[in-house]
Amino acid sequence: EGYEFTSQKPIIADGQLFVGLALDETNQYDLSDERLQSWCEQILGEMAEQFS
Repeated sequence: EGYEFTSQKPIIADGQLFVGLALDETNQYDLSDERLQSWCEQILGEMAEQFS
């Protein structure tokens, strides 16, 4: 949500999930810090679920 892109490479087969972290330091640099924080929280949460 909130991303615009033309390549389909980062999309997994079902078309619903983006793989990795997309940052646009040229056009949306003001969103990078928030996106990075959110992504880290998501990864940590998923790891906690996986290994608990």
